[in-house]
Amino acid sequence: MMNRNFAFAPLLCVAAIAHAQGSLTISGTMDMGLQHLNGAGTSKSSLFSGGNTTSKLVLRGTEVISPGLQTFFWLESGMSADEGKFNTANTRNQPHVTASSGGGMAFDRRAILGVKGTYGTVQAGRDWSPTYETFSAKFDPFAISIGIGLNYSGSKNSDGVRVSNSIAYLTPKIASAFDLKVQHWFGEGAGDSYGTGSGMRLGYENAGMLAALAYANTQLKDASVIYRNVAVNYRVMNDLALIFSANNDSYGQINYRGWLGGFNYRLGSGEIKASYSTIRVRSSEEPSGRKWALGYVHHLSRRTALYGTVAHISNRNGGAFNAAGFEVGKNQSMNGVDLGIRHNF
Repeated sequence: MMNRNFAFAPLLCVAAIAHAQGSLTISGTMDMGLQHLNGAGTSKSSLFSGGNTTSKLVLRGTEVISPGLQTFFWLESGMSADEGKFNTANTRNQPHVTASSGGGMAFDRRAILGVKGTYGTVQAGRDWSPTYETFSAKFDPFAISIGIGLNYSGSKNSDGVRVSNSIAYLTPKIASAFDLKVQHWFGEGAGDSYGTGSGMRLGYENAGMLAALAYANTQLKDASVIYRNVAVNYRVMNDLALIFSANNDSYGQINYRGWLGGFNYRLGSGEIKASYSTIRVRSSEEPSGRKWALGYVHHLSRRTALYGTVAHISNRNGGAFNAAGFEVGKNQSMNGVDLGIRHNF
């Protein structure tokens, strides 16, 4: 017991200092489930983490400097709860470079420090990219997770979701409905612009409708990777939201196009969600993939839920797209089932 108290002493000291100057919030998610995948004449069963929501630890703090002006920080580390280890982070927006881990915690999901005032917000660090929101729960029934329901409508380069060494400006609400995010990030390499890029996102929220238009461009070794995304969430009624998103991404001369359609329907203490998504590579053969996913989440309380998801992927024209790291050959299909429990704290 004594050793355990000493182990937590540094964290308690940090909390006490933060409380004296402003506020500190510690929160997160634990998500654990069973997953079964099959296809291409083989199958795989495993315990996994993040089928409904990514397992993570979040530390957030604020300090009021003066009326209408505050500083804040946000530290968020993803984890593989089934293995008891934290995720790694790509520090320079370079997918060809090995991600860093340092052997312990890495704030791979977010690590920002910012100032917020009447005229908007400026924040810097490892942050969500301009296109992140179009893959989030706002515009995808299954959001950004590692489950079988993962968004399937676009290419999956790491800087399409998060970028390191970034600085961003976010406007306050414009005309009570619009907001704008402008962002630049640095590769920080010597003598080149590898990993450096810029982007922007225009958002809209009013009268039951959410919409986003996003663009991002990152310079890689041999070409630029460009993301163009549009997404809409329209709440038809209190319990039903219809969702659509589309992307047009380029990696040099290679072009990826896709779209996703789906819905969320709240039913008592449960939630039914479904999506259908496609991806096509613009080339001589035009390999393509299609995926449908159906899921149910049952809320046991405000913080705890049980969930299940089934999904099917089919490939055409030489496509070999897959999910959850389960590789298939060209023109082969795969199926998956997730069953798990999620707890927010």
